[in-house]
Amino acid sequence: MKEKRFSGKGKVFTFTNVTAPPTGFELQAPYYMAIVELEEGPKLTTQLVDVNGKAVKIGDSVEVVFRKIQEDGKEGPIFYGYKFRLTGQ
Repeated sequence: MKEKRFSGKGKVFTFTNVTAPPTGFELQAPYYMAIVELEEGPKLTTQLVDVNGKAVKIGDSVEVVFRKIQEDGKEGPIFYGYKFRLTGQ
């Protein structure tokens, strides 16, 4: 089977602004969660970052970025993963 790679680019399919986050994410609130439809078709749930007061809209172009997700205390491990940011296109 041939390996398939994703471009990391897509569009906002739907989104919400989280103001009452689950335990462990209180310091990040408010933040945006979105379902992003990748150019290749799959949809995934992700956090939108670097929004900086911009108005998020369905259909906005986004690209994948690698960011901190959470840390386990002052001396514990830091967890990183994929999030998406608006591309401004």
